[in-house]
Amino acid sequence: TTEMIVVRVLARKMKRMMTRRRRSFRMREENKKVNKAEKNKRENRAALKKFIPMLIVCAVIGGITGGVSSFIGYSDFSGSIAEAALLIVNMMSPWAVIILGVSSFIACWAIYRKARSMYEGALAEADAADGAEAADTAGEPDEQIIEEIEDKLSQGMFILSVIMIVQMLFFGIMMADLENIAVHSFAITMVATGVFVVGNLAQLKQQQLMVDLEKEMNPSKKGSVYDAKFRDKWEESCDELEKIIIYKSAYKAYKTTALTCVILWIVTATLSIAFKTGPLPCIAVTVIWLVQTVSYCREAMKLERGGNR
Repeated sequence: TTEMIVVRVLARKMKRMMTRRRRSFRMREENKKVNKAEKNKRENRAALKKFIPMLIVCAVIGGITGGVSSFIGYSDFSGSIAEAALLIVNMMSPWAVIILGVSSFIACWAIYRKARSMYEGALAEADAADGAEAADTAGEPDEQIIEEIEDKLSQGMFILSVIMIVQMLFFGIMMADLENIAVHSFAITMVATGVFVVGNLAQLKQQQLMVDLEKEMNPSKKGSVYDAKFRDKWEESCDELEKIIIYKSAYKAYKTTALTCVILWIVTATLSIAFKTGPLPCIAVTVIWLVQTVSYCREAMKLERGGNR
């Protein structure tokens, strides 16, 4: 019938129109891919113009450094420098442990007491400002003062962490040459060992005091520094903005550590030629580098699969 013929004609027209639209869509997508590929090529060519000269310069510097290191390594000069440097560092290490331990305790205790007095003063001012209306409920301290207190606590935690790491470095150096150091200065060695042990306990207590003060100002915060899962519990109690700060800081630390590992690998490899330090320093740096890279990549792949959402 006429209606059926009209329907068939319209169906064929619609089919041809849909085919043209699909073909046009595919062409646009292909053009996008081509444009993206061309854009990638242009970006790569532009980057290569800077990368190749930098690579040549690094190769020249590496060749000169390797040649100088080999010359130093085959001469007696390297041995005398290494022995003198080791002697100075070994004799300094007990004193460094003592000075760092005492200075860390004094500085962080002063920061904590200042932060505590600021918080108590802010509470007192808030209660006094509330007057009779604050008879049943405590007043809220000013936000600006709270931020200043939190800045001081962050400074204290930063000082504690940095000094603890440096102190452990010098203590490890002292232990590496304990026999010679103890012969020349037995009393100082014992004092340094005592300061190291007591200092670590004092640093842990100071961390606990600072964390407890932070929890007083922010009751939503959870976790104790004596808990093995303190970091996980503290992260869970943070709000979204604080978590973003943690994650961005962690990624910045990852990039900095990766660059540091590259530099340290070059330095340790060069020193192994010049001063015969052996493969252990280079191996230690490589292990840290590898662990960091593998842990980051595994966690990223797990999160992409939705395994930790």
